Amino acid sequence: MTTIREYFDTDAKALNAQSEWEVKNQDGLNSVIVIGKISYVIDTNIKYWSLFFPQESTIDYIKYILSLNDISQCHWDGEISQTISYVDSPEEYSFKDFHFTKQIYIYIDQLLTKEQIDEIQKHSRLFGFNTIVRDNYYFQEKAKKEIPLAFISHDSRDKDDLVRELAKELYRLACPVWYDEYTLKGGDNLRESIEKGIKEAKKCILILSPNFLENEKWAKSEFETIFVREIYKKEDVIIPIWHNVSEDDIYEYSPKLLSKVGLTTSMGIKELAKEIIEAINKC
Repeated sequence: MTTIREYFDTDAKALNAQSEWEVKNQDGLNSVIVIGKISYVIDTNIKYWSLFFPQESTIDYIKYILSLNDISQCHWDGEISQTISYVDSPEEYSFKDFHFTKQIYIYIDQLLTKEQIDEIQKHSRLFGFNTIVRDNYYFQEKAKKEIPLAFISHDSRDKDDLVRELAKELYRLACPVWYDEYTLKGGDNLRESIEKGIKEAKKCILILSPNFLENEKWAKSEFETIFVREIYKKEDVIIPIWHNVSEDDIYEYSPKLLSKVGLTTSMGIKELAKEIIEAINKC
Protein backbone atom coordinates (compact mmCIF):
# COMPACT_ATOMS: atom_id res chain seq x y z
CA MET A 1 0.00 0.00 0.00
CA THR A 2 1.16 3.51 -0.77
CA THR A 3 2.50 5.21 2.36
CA ILE A 4 1.67 8.70 3.57
CA ARG A 5 5.24 9.72 2.67
CA GLU A 6 4.74 8.54 -0.91
CA TYR A 7 1.52 10.56 -1.16
CA PHE A 8 3.47 13.57 0.13
CA ASP A 9 6.01 12.97 -2.65
CA THR A 10 3.42 12.60 -5.42
CA ASP A 11 0.22 14.50 -4.52
CA ALA A 12 1.31 17.95 -5.70
CA LYS A 13 1.01 18.22 -9.49
CA ALA A 14 3.25 21.27 -9.70
CA LEU A 15 6.88 22.33 -9.84
CA ASN A 16 8.33 21.67 -6.38
CA ALA A 17 11.32 22.80 -4.32
CA GLN A 18 12.17 20.83 -1.19
CA SER A 19 14.09 21.43 2.03
CA GLU A 20 14.46 19.92 5.52
CA TRP A 21 14.48 20.98 9.16
CA GLU A 22 15.79 19.05 12.12
CA VAL A 23 13.45 19.43 15.09
CA LYS A 24 14.53 18.38 18.59
CA ASN A 25 12.54 17.84 21.76
CA GLN A 26 13.10 20.01 24.83
CA ASP A 27 15.94 17.94 26.29
CA GLY A 28 17.64 17.73 22.89
CA LEU A 29 17.96 13.95 23.05
CA ASN A 30 15.48 13.09 20.31
CA SER A 31 15.02 14.70 16.93
CA VAL A 32 13.11 14.21 13.70
CA ILE A 33 13.64 15.44 10.15
CA VAL A 34 10.69 17.44 8.85
CA ILE A 35 10.49 17.83 5.08
CA GLY A 36 9.09 21.00 3.57
CA LYS A 37 8.05 21.42 -0.03
CA ILE A 38 7.04 24.61 -1.83
CA SER A 39 4.78 23.87 -4.81
CA TYR A 40 4.54 26.40 -7.65
CA VAL A 41 1.35 26.39 -9.74
CA ILE A 42 2.55 27.96 -12.97
CA ASP A 43 -0.75 28.94 -14.62
CA THR A 44 -2.00 30.88 -11.59
CA ASN A 45 1.28 32.26 -10.18
CA ILE A 46 0.59 30.87 -6.71
CA LYS A 47 2.62 28.79 -4.31
CA TYR A 48 1.86 26.78 -1.18
CA TRP A 49 3.51 24.55 1.42
CA SER A 50 3.38 20.80 1.99
CA LEU A 51 5.04 19.52 5.18
CA PHE A 52 5.87 15.91 6.06
CA PHE A 53 6.22 14.88 9.71
CA PRO A 54 7.55 11.36 10.45
CA GLN A 55 5.95 8.94 12.90
CA GLU A 56 7.95 10.17 15.91
CA SER A 57 6.64 13.73 15.59
CA THR A 58 4.50 15.42 18.24
CA ILE A 59 1.89 18.15 17.93
CA ASP A 60 4.43 20.54 19.46
CA TYR A 61 6.81 19.83 16.57
CA ILE A 62 4.08 20.82 14.13
CA LYS A 63 3.34 24.01 16.07
CA TYR A 64 7.02 24.92 16.08
CA ILE A 65 7.41 24.51 12.32
CA LEU A 66 4.28 26.57 11.67
CA SER A 67 5.81 29.42 13.71
CA LEU A 68 8.94 29.70 11.55
CA ASN A 69 9.49 32.78 9.39
CA ASP A 70 10.33 30.52 6.46
CA ILE A 71 6.80 29.15 6.61
CA SER A 72 4.99 32.49 6.93
CA GLN A 73 7.05 33.93 4.06
CA CYS A 74 6.90 30.72 2.01
CA HIS A 75 10.57 31.11 1.30
CA TRP A 76 13.98 29.78 2.28
CA ASP A 77 17.53 30.55 1.23
CA GLY A 78 17.64 27.64 -1.20
CA GLU A 79 14.31 28.40 -2.85
CA ILE A 80 14.17 28.34 -6.64
CA SER A 81 15.23 31.70 -8.09
CA GLN A 82 14.78 31.64 -11.82
CA THR A 83 12.49 32.48 -14.70
CA ILE A 84 10.76 29.86 -16.83
CA SER A 85 8.46 29.83 -19.86
CA TYR A 86 6.50 27.35 -21.96
CA VAL A 87 8.02 26.36 -25.30
CA ASP A 88 4.87 27.50 -27.15
CA SER A 89 4.43 30.85 -25.37
CA PRO A 90 6.46 34.08 -25.11
CA GLU A 91 5.26 34.61 -21.52
CA GLU A 92 7.79 34.18 -18.72
CA TYR A 93 7.26 33.41 -15.05
CA SER A 94 9.59 34.43 -12.23
CA PHE A 95 9.31 32.32 -9.09
CA LYS A 96 10.00 35.32 -6.84
CA ASP A 97 6.71 36.84 -8.05
CA PHE A 98 4.55 33.87 -7.05
CA HIS A 99 1.93 34.63 -4.38
CA PHE A 100 1.73 32.51 -1.22
CA THR A 101 -1.91 31.47 -0.74
CA LYS A 102 -1.45 30.68 2.99
CA GLN A 103 -2.44 27.12 2.11
CA ILE A 104 -0.50 24.42 3.97
CA TYR A 105 -0.86 20.65 3.64
CA ILE A 106 0.44 18.72 6.63
CA TYR A 107 1.26 15.04 6.09
CA ILE A 108 1.96 13.06 9.25
CA ASP A 109 2.74 9.37 9.60
CA GLN A 110 0.26 8.88 12.44
CA LEU A 111 -3.45 8.30 12.95
CA LEU A 112 -4.58 11.49 14.67
CA THR A 113 -7.68 12.10 16.74
CA LYS A 114 -10.22 14.73 15.72
CA GLU A 115 -9.10 16.77 18.74
CA GLN A 116 -5.47 16.70 17.59
CA ILE A 117 -6.41 17.80 14.08
CA ASP A 118 -8.57 20.60 15.50
CA GLU A 119 -5.66 21.70 17.70
CA ILE A 120 -3.29 21.88 14.71
CA GLN A 121 -5.77 23.83 12.59
CA LYS A 122 -6.60 26.23 15.43
CA HIS A 123 -2.89 26.94 15.96
CA SER A 124 -2.29 27.47 12.24
CA ARG A 125 -5.07 30.07 12.09
CA LEU A 126 -3.07 32.19 14.52
CA PHE A 127 -0.66 32.78 11.61
CA GLY A 128 -3.41 33.20 9.00
CA PHE A 129 -2.86 29.76 7.47
CA ASN A 130 -5.50 27.49 5.99
CA THR A 131 -4.19 24.06 6.95
CA ILE A 132 -5.34 20.66 5.74
CA VAL A 133 -4.08 17.71 7.80
CA ARG A 134 -3.48 14.43 6.00
CA ASP A 135 -2.75 11.58 8.40
CA ASN A 136 -2.83 7.81 7.99
CA TYR A 137 -6.63 7.84 7.75
CA TYR A 138 -6.29 10.02 4.65
CA PHE A 139 -3.97 7.65 2.85
CA GLN A 140 -6.01 4.57 3.82
CA GLU A 141 -9.18 6.11 2.40
CA LYS A 142 -7.43 7.45 -0.69
CA ALA A 143 -5.89 4.05 -1.43
CA LYS A 144 -9.37 2.47 -1.41
CA LYS A 145 -10.54 4.85 -4.13
CA GLU A 146 -7.62 4.36 -6.49
CA ILE A 147 -8.29 1.92 -9.32
CA PRO A 148 -4.95 0.73 -10.71
CA LEU A 149 -4.36 1.55 -14.36
CA ALA A 150 -1.62 -1.07 -14.59
CA PHE A 151 -0.46 -4.18 -12.77
CA ILE A 152 3.31 -4.47 -12.29
CA SER A 153 4.54 -8.06 -12.49
CA HIS A 154 8.15 -8.38 -11.39
CA ASP A 155 10.68 -10.38 -9.45
CA SER A 156 11.19 -9.12 -5.90
CA ARG A 157 14.96 -8.98 -6.44
CA ASP A 158 14.41 -6.10 -8.89
CA LYS A 159 12.57 -3.85 -6.42
CA ASP A 160 15.51 -1.87 -5.09
CA ASP A 161 17.23 -0.96 -8.34
CA LEU A 162 14.17 -0.48 -10.55
CA VAL A 163 10.60 -1.39 -9.70
CA ARG A 164 9.99 0.69 -6.58
CA GLU A 165 11.22 3.89 -8.25
CA LEU A 166 9.22 3.13 -11.39
CA ALA A 167 6.02 2.64 -9.36
CA LYS A 168 6.70 5.89 -7.49
CA GLU A 169 7.27 7.81 -10.75
CA LEU A 170 4.05 6.44 -12.25
CA TYR A 171 2.14 7.58 -9.16
CA ARG A 172 3.79 10.99 -9.42
CA LEU A 173 2.42 11.24 -12.96
CA ALA A 174 -1.11 10.40 -11.71
CA CYS A 175 -0.97 6.80 -12.89
CA PRO A 176 -1.95 4.51 -9.97
CA VAL A 177 -0.58 0.99 -10.31
CA TRP A 178 -1.05 -2.37 -8.62
CA TYR A 179 2.31 -2.86 -6.94
CA ASP A 180 2.58 -5.25 -4.00
CA GLU A 181 4.34 -2.84 -1.61
CA TYR A 182 1.63 -0.22 -2.24
CA THR A 183 -1.44 -2.40 -2.68
CA LEU A 184 -1.23 -5.40 -0.36
CA LYS A 185 -2.35 -5.03 3.25
CA GLY A 186 -1.76 -7.29 6.22
CA GLY A 187 -4.08 -10.29 6.12
CA ASP A 188 -4.78 -10.10 2.37
CA ASN A 189 -5.02 -13.37 0.47
CA LEU A 190 -2.01 -13.05 -1.84
CA ARG A 191 -3.31 -15.16 -4.73
CA GLU A 192 -6.77 -13.56 -4.70
CA SER A 193 -5.31 -10.04 -4.51
CA ILE A 194 -2.95 -10.67 -7.42
CA GLU A 195 -5.65 -12.20 -9.61
CA LYS A 196 -8.02 -9.32 -8.81
CA GLY A 197 -5.30 -6.82 -9.70
CA ILE A 198 -4.57 -8.53 -13.00
CA LYS A 199 -8.27 -8.68 -13.94
CA GLU A 200 -9.04 -5.05 -13.05
CA ALA A 201 -5.99 -3.24 -14.45
CA LYS A 202 -6.13 -1.77 -17.95
CA LYS A 203 -2.62 -3.00 -18.70
CA CYS A 204 -0.13 -5.43 -17.20
CA ILE A 205 3.51 -4.38 -17.05
CA LEU A 206 6.03 -7.24 -17.22
CA ILE A 207 9.49 -6.39 -15.91
CA LEU A 208 11.42 -8.91 -18.02
CA SER A 209 14.72 -9.23 -16.19
CA PRO A 210 17.03 -12.23 -15.75
CA ASN A 211 15.54 -12.60 -12.27
CA PHE A 212 12.00 -12.63 -13.66
CA LEU A 213 12.81 -15.15 -16.38
CA GLU A 214 14.31 -17.64 -13.92
CA ASN A 215 11.50 -17.23 -11.37
CA GLU A 216 9.39 -20.38 -11.62
CA LYS A 217 7.03 -19.41 -8.80
CA TRP A 218 5.08 -16.17 -8.44
CA ALA A 219 6.47 -14.41 -11.51
CA LYS A 220 5.70 -17.39 -13.73
CA SER A 221 2.23 -17.74 -12.23
CA GLU A 222 1.48 -14.05 -12.80
CA PHE A 223 2.68 -14.25 -16.40
CA GLU A 224 0.46 -17.25 -17.09
CA THR A 225 -2.56 -15.52 -15.53
CA ILE A 226 -1.94 -12.39 -17.62
CA PHE A 227 -1.52 -14.51 -20.75
CA VAL A 228 -4.83 -16.30 -20.05
CA ARG A 229 -6.56 -12.93 -19.69
CA GLU A 230 -5.27 -11.85 -23.10
CA ILE A 231 -6.62 -15.01 -24.72
CA TYR A 232 -9.95 -15.10 -22.88
CA LYS A 233 -10.74 -11.40 -23.16
CA LYS A 234 -9.13 -11.01 -26.59
CA GLU A 235 -7.28 -7.97 -25.25
CA ASP A 236 -3.75 -6.71 -25.79
CA VAL A 237 -2.85 -5.98 -22.17
CA ILE A 238 0.87 -6.77 -21.85
CA ILE A 239 3.47 -3.98 -21.79
CA PRO A 240 6.87 -5.74 -21.83
CA ILE A 241 9.76 -3.91 -20.16
CA TRP A 242 13.16 -5.32 -21.11
CA HIS A 243 15.72 -5.06 -18.32
CA ASN A 244 19.18 -6.48 -19.12
CA VAL A 245 17.81 -9.27 -21.32
CA SER A 246 18.31 -10.22 -24.98
CA GLU A 247 15.96 -11.40 -27.73
CA ASP A 248 17.28 -14.93 -27.24
CA ASP A 249 16.42 -14.75 -23.53
CA ILE A 250 12.87 -13.65 -24.28
CA TYR A 251 12.46 -16.25 -27.04
CA GLU A 252 13.48 -19.04 -24.68
CA TYR A 253 11.00 -17.81 -22.08
CA SER A 254 8.03 -17.12 -24.37
CA PRO A 255 8.34 -16.57 -28.15
CA LYS A 256 5.00 -14.74 -28.17
CA LEU A 257 6.54 -11.86 -26.22
CA LEU A 258 8.79 -11.05 -29.19
CA SER A 259 5.69 -10.10 -31.18
CA LYS A 260 4.94 -7.26 -28.77
CA VAL A 261 6.59 -3.86 -28.92
CA GLY A 262 8.54 -3.58 -25.70
CA LEU A 263 10.18 -0.76 -23.78
CA THR A 264 13.64 -0.84 -22.27
CA THR A 265 14.91 0.39 -18.92
CA SER A 266 17.96 1.87 -20.63
CA MET A 267 15.91 5.01 -21.38
CA GLY A 268 15.76 5.83 -17.65
CA ILE A 269 12.95 5.74 -15.09
CA LYS A 270 11.34 9.09 -15.94
CA GLU A 271 11.20 8.52 -19.69
CA LEU A 272 10.12 4.90 -19.19
CA ALA A 273 7.20 5.99 -17.01
CA LYS A 274 6.06 8.49 -19.66
CA GLU A 275 6.20 5.81 -22.37
CA ILE A 276 4.20 3.40 -20.18
CA ILE A 277 1.50 6.02 -19.60
CA GLU A 278 1.34 6.70 -23.32
CA ALA A 279 0.84 2.97 -23.96
CA ILE A 280 -1.90 2.80 -21.30
CA ASN A 281 -3.74 5.79 -22.76
CA LYS A 282 -3.84 4.21 -26.22
CA CYS A 283 -6.28 1.53 -25.06
